Amino acid sequence: MFPLMHHYIGKNIAQASGSVIALAAVLPDLCVNMGLERAFGHTQGEAFYRWTVAHAPEAKEIAFIFATHGVSPQGLDYYSDEYWPGGERGFCFQCANQYLPQVIEACAIPEKWAQWKGHNLVEMAFEADIVEKAPYLCGEMIAAAKDRTAVDFVAKTFAAFAGVEMEKVAASLEKIPVIFGIDQGTPQELAEKYEIQLRLRHGITNASIPQIAALIQQIREEQQDAMADFSQSVFPLIAQNLKVMTEKYNPLSS
Repeated sequence: MFPLMHHYIGKNIAQASGSVIALAAVLPDLCVNMGLERAFGHTQGEAFYRWTVAHAPEAKEIAFIFATHGVSPQGLDYYSDEYWPGGERGFCFQCANQYLPQVIEACAIPEKWAQWKGHNLVEMAFEADIVEKAPYLCGEMIAAAKDRTAVDFVAKTFAAFAGVEMEKVAASLEKIPVIFGIDQGTPQELAEKYEIQLRLRHGITNASIPQIAALIQQIREEQQDAMADFSQSVFPLIAQNLKVMTEKYNPLSS
């Protein structure tokens, strides 16, 4: 739920920019729209990179950026969701724990969903924060979803690797501005998009957009220092993990 953060991390680690970079950064989160499991998008980063080295070297950049996202290799979602020093699970789960009663009330969800949905709201707090610091990210992501050449290139490559229809991948990429709150990236827009998700995925019709927006902003304000420390600390970790991965597989191309 933080596509702009993924885009920011990916483009800075790769030291590259462009529509392909932006699309590849959020591709793992779109796998469910293609008929794949969420886990596929988050565990196949290294396998995808290895495949491109062997079969589509012109597309290595797509797989490299894809690999910054998930848990294999250890990318942003590994540290935000799975593990971060100081507690159970990743940073966003740890951060969400103190807001669980508010999450339950704002999202109108059962207690058993509170941690997962709460970590989504922490991710959205990151989004609102990074938009203020790097507002150009919104335009880059929206433009990428409209870039026919880039969409087709990414879709063709990933479809060949994942064994899905290219048209499904392309359609998912084109829906990025519809799925995510990236037009302005404000807490209000993010809350509106999240309410739609709660309604369509879970049948929840009484989530409160104002309460969700207020909670995103509260988390952003109260956790600003912790979020900044996480962002600063996680970047070199992901960069090192990607360096190890590329050094491991690049000999295949020689």
